[in-house]
Amino acid sequence: MDSHFDEQNSSGKTERFFYYCAIVATLIFVGFFFLYMRDRQTLRQYANIAGNNSSKLNTVYRVIERYYVDTLDWKKLEEDAIATMLKELDPHSAYLPKDKLQASTEVLEGNFSGVGIQYQMFRDTVVVLSVIPKGPSDQAGLQAGDRIIAVNDSVIAGVSMSVNDIPNLLKGPAKTTVRVTLRRPSNDSTFQKIIFRGPVPLPSIDVVYMYDENTGYIKLNKFSRTTQAEFLVAVELLKRMHMRQLILDLRDNTGGYLEAAIGVLGEFFPKDSLLVYTEGRARTRKEYRGSGHMACQDIDLAVLIDEATASASEIVAGAIQDYERGIIVGRRSYGKGLVQEQMTMRDGSALRLTVARYYTPLGRCIQKPYTPGDEESYNREIYGRFANGELTRQDSIKNDTVQIVYTRHSHRALYGGGGIVPDLFVPIDTSYYSPLVSRISRQGTIINFAFEYADPIRSQLAQYKDWRSLLKALDEEDIWARFKAYAVAKGLRPTDEEWRISGDYLKSAVIAGIARHMMGDKGFYPVANQSDKVVEEAFKALKNRNK
Repeated sequence: MDSHFDEQNSSGKTERFFYYCAIVATLIFVGFFFLYMRDRQTLRQYANIAGNNSSKLNTVYRVIERYYVDTLDWKKLEEDAIATMLKELDPHSAYLPKDKLQASTEVLEGNFSGVGIQYQMFRDTVVVLSVIPKGPSDQAGLQAGDRIIAVNDSVIAGVSMSVNDIPNLLKGPAKTTVRVTLRRPSNDSTFQKIIFRGPVPLPSIDVVYMYDENTGYIKLNKFSRTTQAEFLVAVELLKRMHMRQLILDLRDNTGGYLEAAIGVLGEFFPKDSLLVYTEGRARTRKEYRGSGHMACQDIDLAVLIDEATASASEIVAGAIQDYERGIIVGRRSYGKGLVQEQMTMRDGSALRLTVARYYTPLGRCIQKPYTPGDEESYNREIYGRFANGELTRQDSIKNDTVQIVYTRHSHRALYGGGGIVPDLFVPIDTSYYSPLVSRISRQGTIINFAFEYADPIRSQLAQYKDWRSLLKALDEEDIWARFKAYAVAKGLRPTDEEWRISGDYLKSAVIAGIARHMMGDKGFYPVANQSDKVVEEAFKALKNRNK
């Protein structure tokens, strides 16, 4: 009996086992069938997804992710897709990877973490041109004229390293150290220094000086976080030197922070004066008005602009021109009047999206025309100004006759739709050009000659603390004779006709190059401005205005 019961029990267990197996198999079959049918319908379902919460871009993303044959670098694919999409919008919306964003931010914040030197690559060696006072390198004992042989364990002298690679070796987080091996020609010694990296200022102002006994000159290279404070210090310095009129040089100034531009304008206009406004499809009109500080209230003004003057610089020039507060001198500005807002991503990258346009107080749009997606033609527009003669003839400027406004005092017509057209046009100077100038520029002949002339007598020239005393100390005729011999020795093969056409320009450029080598921009610009026709015309206009 017991045996029979065991057989029946065993038989029952076997039947139940196969029964459960059949159920599991059926479920597996149904599951695979469902997945198969879903896969067959995937593309059709994705194609009909319009009206749901997804988009075509997300659809393509999921299809590639699920079905593409190879493994993909999704980070690179995403960044390329974002950059490509933004290129189809306008020329100034952009995606910035983390490294480019950091470099861009450092410039506009007015400082970065580094060692605090200016240097030049001469042949295959980095030479220290100047040491920023009280900066990290100054505290470590570096001097102008020192040769940098190695940075940490990387030899950089005699290895044909690109000058663009040097900052990557010297820059780094604050309070970290870098070890440099130096050679000092003055005592023929080689030694090492440990430099503690720290904040290094990036000034907005290249140079401040008195052009003559009444006229101040300020060269402003950007509008950064520190610009207004720097500008106030410069103005107060010039006022103590009896400045009654100012040349504000915004040539080659590509802009920066809107707030910095408004801050500078506030020194010229009464409180609550409308200085610029912005407006866009999703942004209502926003007005920016003057602070009324007016440090320059009684100062006559000339503003210098050219085809590289852009964005915040054009806002300054536009407000000055609309109110006839000063005279705008030079050539038509770039025409960048689109407002970007920045959104930082979690990975440290950023999206800069155009959200509005800039308008001058009288309502002129600064932005020049563009075709969405055609960035190449937009960038070529500047070169087109050479071709159509705009840089040499004022009557070649094509004003936008749709956007015409009239000044309130003299009722003079002003035009929008493509930058700021100057009140006083000064053509680009081509009178000195010859093939020799081109050859000298390509080979860096002036830079190299200035170094070879000044470096052996650096200690002698260093006793002159301002550009005027340095200029008096230089024997210009002897320098010019040496340069002509140097050019011949370097195989430039100058002709008598080339010397006749370009001699005066090259002579001035050589002297300015020596001044830059010894004093940086504080030596270069005052010397170069002596033969700068735009500065000369601005100075004449201010004198005539006073008369």
